[in-house]
Amino acid sequence: MTDPERVKVTNTKSGKTIEGALFRRERANPGPRIQLSSDAAAALGILAGQPTEVTIVAVRQEEIELAPEPLPIGEDSDAVDTSDAPATDDTAEVAITAGATAVAAEAVKPAPKPKGFWGKFRDSLRNKPASDVALAADATEDATVPDVETQTLDPVTTAAAAAIDQAETTEETPAPAAAASALQNPYIQVGLFSLEENASAVAANLRQAGIIPEIRGQSSGDSKTLWRVYVGPMSTADDQAALLAQVKRLGYTDAFLAPN
Repeated sequence: MTDPERVKVTNTKSGKTIEGALFRRERANPGPRIQLSSDAAAALGILAGQPTEVTIVAVRQEEIELAPEPLPIGEDSDAVDTSDAPATDDTAEVAITAGATAVAAEAVKPAPKPKGFWGKFRDSLRNKPASDVALAADATEDATVPDVETQTLDPVTTAAAAAIDQAETTEETPAPAAAASALQNPYIQVGLFSLEENASAVAANLRQAGIIPEIRGQSSGDSKTLWRVYVGPMSTADDQAALLAQVKRLGYTDAFLAPN
């Protein structure tokens, strides 16, 4: 079993119903065949350690594939009469193939990436025309007025564009990687299992709660492989305490802090 079975559990006495995950328990463990977590028992109104009759219904999703509807065919179809056409028309086949290739090439042409604010502003500076003073001097070149001294703004425009490029490069520079955790026990061990499928089921339940776990196999003293489920590392004590509390709320009350 890679993923836990989703089920509906109903207390036949109180009529309360909840949805949860059904995990395969260790066969060697004593006790009843079905055991509820403390959170599930509280939601169903069942006292801890009190045997209660419940009904369990598996909740499964099935995908149904619908056959495509046939296309309507009118009486006056646009079928092409090929009775008078030659048996093989290589020219027509080449034209159709070339047309299909052109359409495919046009379809896969990537759309231009939209420019941001700085990109548009930079392009406007680079494409800026000559100054108003220079245009006025050219328009009145033959007029009987004293010559007007003009000066282009190209150096200013170039300097502004270079400053914008530098600002964009600074914004796109990734932040330095986070420093290694200074905590003595930065990991949380959720559980240790003799079956890999049980460890995988616990990891799947943690992922559904938004926690990213890791599974590692390790050899025991009797040459057997045990499967360890753990989370981490955490960088701060606050994150460590919050995540440990969340893991225990999911029913893994035996979780503890570990150095690795």
